[in-house]
Amino acid sequence: MNSPTAWPGLDRREYKTMRKKLFLGFGPLLVLGVFLVAPVGAQAVENPHWFSGGLGAVARIPEAEKVQVIGYGTLSLTNVKTGGKVECHNVASGTVENPGTGAEGPAGVGETQSFDPFDCESAACLPGAPGGPATYISVGAETVGVPFPKTGTATNLKWPSHLLIEGLLVRAESENIKINVNCHVNTGFNGKGEAEFGVEVHEISTGSNKPSLVTKCCKATAPPETEFDAGSGFLLNEKGDKGKTEGVLKTLGYNEEEVINAKKG
Repeated sequence: MNSPTAWPGLDRREYKTMRKKLFLGFGPLLVLGVFLVAPVGAQAVENPHWFSGGLGAVARIPEAEKVQVIGYGTLSLTNVKTGGKVECHNVASGTVENPGTGAEGPAGVGETQSFDPFDCESAACLPGAPGGPATYISVGAETVGVPFPKTGTATNLKWPSHLLIEGLLVRAESENIKINVNCHVNTGFNGKGEAEFGVEVHEISTGSNKPSLVTKCCKATAPPETEFDAGSGFLLNEKGDKGKTEGVLKTLGYNEEEVINAKKG
């Protein structure tokens, strides 16, 4: 019986031998083809981006469109070495944007322009302990001196940030942070009965934090959150002591209370 081959004149044994040779010859080429094609698919990596009003592709903030955002909530800063802790209500504002287009575009960035702690409390700085009845704590934010044009001012801190993926979390790493903590001690009163003060504690913490961004969609009454969790890192004071930030800021768009989320895609 003749072999069903594409090469007339070959018997079945010769046909099988030819097929084996061809298979072994094409095999390495096919494997090579897989390696050549695979990296192309691997390059299509989705980066984290900013979204407004939804979580679908149409809600991704367009390239280079700066969206003004505000954050509000209670945060604490604790000196890990001494245990000294200060807790404040806070209002922050700034901008977010996506520097590129599409899910594979560069990761989203942002800038904190103001950070205002108020109504601060600290067990180590209370009226009567360590000073008189007018003793109080104050916390303020400053810009860190860095090369122009990144250096900010008192009214525009210019703390830059960028989105990153860490495991299953999206984080926003803010840099150039500078926080001043002062305990204003009531040292006495002048001839007019006005309180006089000295500063017992003056601690400056600088560095970066990378809080996680908790996605919530899509009601302004239940806005997304910026959570300073265990993985958000530490600030450092002048002695090298670590300062741990803890708490949550709720975030919204400034102009129309837009729900602003960050996610992969």
